[in-house]
Amino acid sequence: MRALEDIGLLGDYAVWFITPSIYFVVTAVTVLALGVGALARDRNIGSIPSIVGLVGSVWAVGAVGWALWHGLSTSGPLRLWVPVTTTGIAIGVTGLYYWGASLVDVAHLRHPLFLLAVFGQMWDAAQNLIGVTFLGYSPKLVITNLVYQATGFSGSTFVLKLLVTGGIVWYLADAKDEMNHTWWWLMTFFIGAIGLPMGVRGSLRMMLGV
Repeated sequence: MRALEDIGLLGDYAVWFITPSIYFVVTAVTVLALGVGALARDRNIGSIPSIVGLVGSVWAVGAVGWALWHGLSTSGPLRLWVPVTTTGIAIGVTGLYYWGASLVDVAHLRHPLFLLAVFGQMWDAAQNLIGVTFLGYSPKLVITNLVYQATGFSGSTFVLKLLVTGGIVWYLADAKDEMNHTWWWLMTFFIGAIGLPMGVRGSLRMMLGV
């Protein structure tokens, strides 16, 4: 939705999809989906994961489809290679992480949430790498932009995220049995949740030349 707002497709509704209002909108939709899922579970006609997954999937596919339709129907640039490349890099790094984790004697390193976290952060790192190296963009986050300006290295964000994500994942994997269960899940989910949306947004913006 942030990418659609960047493109200018949301018109008068754009105000609901910028910071900070977008957080309230997404939270409201999530809570509503959870509530409907709970009702479906109680009536034995569905489950919470299925309802939340359905809502999220319809929303995501609809938004990306709208962006693609806009790109195909206008005379602006449509760089389909960008999302293919950024996703491919993220998948490749996640695969290498999974392989490396199998060689280390640390329990939980291959937990699905860690794979999601690594994939999300690497997708964000990949879109920064492609944008800065080939398309003249600069990192949007303050810290990553400062690192880029200080080093002049287009892959600085990628290396920084790779090191930081690896360190956090290692710590959480090692501490899983000692940490509070709820806090462990929230922290692990949070790592992926702050990377994945930026990867999607950046890839769509660059694909459409925004």
